[in-house]
Amino acid sequence: MLEYFILEWRDFDLPVCPIAVLSHREFAPQSLPPLHMIIRGEDILDFRFAVIDLGRLEAREYARKLNAAAMALSARMRVDPAYDSQFEI
Repeated sequence: MLEYFILEWRDFDLPVCPIAVLSHREFAPQSLPPLHMIIRGEDILDFRFAVIDLGRLEAREYARKLNAAAMALSARMRVDPAYDSQFEI
């Protein structure tokens, strides 16, 4: 992630917002930690990035949007059976 961040920033000289999109099938109780490096007691690197865990999002909310990316990503989101009783399909 850090390497891609540096390459994009260097090649285009534009701000880069690093985002990790987790698309595993099972719910992950923890998200990815930031990259933090300490050498000889000195903070050398503190690289942070946003994390979007698709397994924590409700699929039906995104599948209904008129956005092809949201609809495609909804295939990796959770489906809550209780959702049907809250909203009309």
